[in-house]
Amino acid sequence: MQEDDMLGIRRVMPDTVVLPNGKVAILHGAQNGRAGYAKKGWAKGGQASNPNTVSLLYDPYAPVGKRFKKLSPTPIVRMYHSSACLHPTGEIVVAGCDVAAKYAGVPEGAIASPDGLLDFRLQLITPNEISLGVERPKIVTAPKIITRGRPFTVDYEYGADIIGASLVAPCGTTHSIGMNQRVIMLKVTSAADGRAVIEAPPSYLPALALKGHYLLFLLGKSRTYSEGVWLQLH
Repeated sequence: MQEDDMLGIRRVMPDTVVLPNGKVAILHGAQNGRAGYAKKGWAKGGQASNPNTVSLLYDPYAPVGKRFKKLSPTPIVRMYHSSACLHPTGEIVVAGCDVAAKYAGVPEGAIASPDGLLDFRLQLITPNEISLGVERPKIVTAPKIITRGRPFTVDYEYGADIIGASLVAPCGTTHSIGMNQRVIMLKVTSAADGRAVIEAPPSYLPALALKGHYLLFLLGKSRTYSEGVWLQLH
């Protein structure tokens, strides 16, 4: 029986970001120990150690046993108090690390923070699906407000088929947990000549998409996606 085991890469307190196409980026964290500060020093008491600089991408649409793949490693150690959020461009913004230089097992080649223990550097991660040269959908116009149970229209620029759309809740993350993460896949009932008709979340499932603001993305072939456009769900 095949299983998905994160390629055998151990990880505690990672940052995870759900992408508009349903894939999940798994970043940062440690290979050993637990979250929190140890009472008996940084290398004792189970304190997290051996920072994990190898990122993974989880694809729920891939066959079992092939759902994880490695991404490019990062030279910046990010563990406790790091964060990662989806940017409206579709890229991932990562930041922060508390006392990063004190963790045991910092990998060779890691670039130390210029500000001492704390790390104030930002990184922008570009998934392959929206990398330079990839043909992406482009939203031209979209409604500011959509209503549950009612279709809405989006004008777009693209040279190929639109295969879907998604709503992504605003990012709010801390301590390796993004409690507000939510990606709602939407059905596109028609898409031709630069105009797509999309079904809003159903009114009979109010918990599927809570009322509020979301980023709207259009999905293209090979699961590429557009930049996001803010709208409000009523």
